[in-house]
Amino acid sequence: MVRIDSIISEAEIDILKLDLQGFELDALKGADKILKNTKLVFTEIEFTELYNDAPLFSHIDLFLRPHGFRLLNFYSLWTHPDGQLTSGDAIYLNTKYF
Repeated sequence: MVRIDSIISEAEIDILKLDLQGFELDALKGADKILKNTKLVFTEIEFTELYNDAPLFSHIDLFLRPHGFRLLNFYSLWTHPDGQLTSGDAIYLNTKYF
C-alpha cells in the first residue's frame, strides 16, 4: 500500500473517486497533500458496519469537513430488506472551488 500523495503531484485534481471496500478513510488520510487542490471527492460510504473496523459515513464526514469540503448529496443508497440504510455514495465539494 502506498500513499496517494506519493503517486500524484500537487496538480489540480477534478475528481477523486474512492470505492475501496472500507479503506476510503485510509486513502483520504494518504491524500492529505492533494486534497487542498481536489475539486470533488466521490466516495463510497457505509452507515452500518459492512467490513470489519471500516469507517462509517460520520468518520469520512468528520475528516473531509476540516479539509474544506462540504457534502453535496448522497447517491445510489442501498437499504437492507429490514429497512436499515446501509451504504451508498457521497459527493463532497471543495469550498475553495464551489
